[in-house]
Amino acid sequence: MIFGEYDKNDVFYIEKSEIYNKLKLESIKTTEFILLRENKILLIEAKTSTPNFEMYKESDEKRKKYINFINDITKKFSDSIDIYSSLLLNYIHSYDFPESFKTTSAEIVLVLVIKQAFPTSLKHYKEKLEKELKSKMKIWNIKSLLVISEEKAREKNLVT
Repeated sequence: MIFGEYDKNDVFYIEKSEIYNKLKLESIKTTEFILLRENKILLIEAKTSTPNFEMYKESDEKRKKYINFINDITKKFSDSIDIYSSLLLNYIHSYDFPESFKTTSAEIVLVLVIKQAFPTSLKHYKEKLEKELKSKMKIWNIKSLLVISEEKAREKNLVT
């Protein structure tokens, strides 16, 4: 997937940022990037595929892949929210954090884009991630977690 060209004031490539390079040694994970769009802060993670959730009960190996996938995405969203909030509160600093992101009135939206997924998979992963992130979403008043296909991301002008 190729994500769009964004104005430098509207995107924070958290996964490539100065602060992440310092923190990743501490087992911290992040989403691909954070996008400011229409008074929303979109934390965007992309995956080319997912484990088949319908098959995860068939073997320990498939169950482990499924659980690891859910845990990985949950951690990426959670750590990204924590880093973003720490940057807002000036507890940490990153020279590449855009000034335009220093707003507290924007709504946070979590977005997982899956290149190849069946519609039933998208729904399942959305429900599972909402369950896993329930407390974080409640604390931050996050009302939207989107799990979308590459096609839907294209419709939303996220990918080209």
